[in-house]
Amino acid sequence: MYNINNAADNNKTMDGSYDSAIGMPSPPHAPAVTTDASDYGFPQSGAVSQWIEVWDYVGGARFRGFVAGEGDSKAMFVFFDSEATVRDLKPGLMALMELCSLDEFDCRLLNVCIDRAAPEDDTKALIKDLGWIGFEPVTLAEWTETPPIVSEKWIFLGMEV
Repeated sequence: MYNINNAADNNKTMDGSYDSAIGMPSPPHAPAVTTDASDYGFPQSGAVSQWIEVWDYVGGARFRGFVAGEGDSKAMFVFFDSEATVRDLKPGLMALMELCSLDEFDCRLLNVCIDRAAPEDDTKALIKDLGWIGFEPVTLAEWTETPPIVSEKWIFLGMEV
């Protein structure tokens, strides 16, 4: 935990990445007593198996996401906020591709989720650039039991790594 000291209250603490104003700890706060080191208080059944947060100090970007699926359908999902469209993403994307190939993650697919609230011109340019390196539009059909879903908040692009 990080200790936030100020004159008004010396007991303030911060146990996660709160700079985004979301107020969610990252990774989610672990319970005091647990039988499994990977148990953060969430059920271990379901599609999400791991949470990730990557800081790219070279490009000035932060990537948050998760790993979902099993076997050949295992994929890393990484969310790009609206500011990601104007950052240098090359070093961060290279690192994410390398993470996908590590035994700890072993992901066949890398999916980036672009915020639809980003400026349209910047988003179009980013999608075009990502297309040049192998990303293409995807839906969540592979990971859900419903027909293909089109998100109102995110644009999903995926590639095999």
